[in-house]
Amino acid sequence: MGFAYQQWLGPFYPAGMSSKNFLAHYSTLFDAVEIDSTFYGTPRPSSVLRWRQATTDHFTFCLKTPKAITHEARLTDGVEAMAEFVETAVLLQEKLGCILIQFGPAFTYAQVAELRHFLSQLPPTARYAVEFRHESWVRPEVVELLRPFNICLTATDYIHLPKTITPTADFSLPALHRPTWTVRHEG
Repeated sequence: MGFAYQQWLGPFYPAGMSSKNFLAHYSTLFDAVEIDSTFYGTPRPSSVLRWRQATTDHFTFCLKTPKAITHEARLTDGVEAMAEFVETAVLLQEKLGCILIQFGPAFTYAQVAELRHFLSQLPPTARYAVEFRHESWVRPEVVELLRPFNICLTATDYIHLPKTITPTADFSLPALHRPTWTVRHEG
């Protein structure tokens, strides 16, 4: 999740590299990144355009939906804000892989009607993935809900949820959250 970590300077980014060059360097070694900073607010269009320009031709972004939509407001109140977020996200053009809609652990299946309405209002200009963190969403009805919208059910590695990949869209999104990864730069 992200690319702008100062602690990566040295082990991953060459010593002395300016942080404004991190993304360009990252994109020469990886072909995708999840932008976690968008969880805290919609980025400026100028920032999104810089991301697009700084990366290699086949690089892909996954932008996380702002928490103001997924965690702080009722989804029905977030439809307009989501449309504005998507309008900014699509400035990435072909480099926008998907928009991740990650819900908090308190978001339960009891809110399925609210979710269904929200999903039906999503702009068709982007692809979407949904990540649930409450076990009540582990049921066949969720697959039936997401497939008609071509929305990906994110495959997660949360300890309390099953480790399964359930195709619901024409793409997949794995989300590895446990701190089991080490970044090493060789050469």
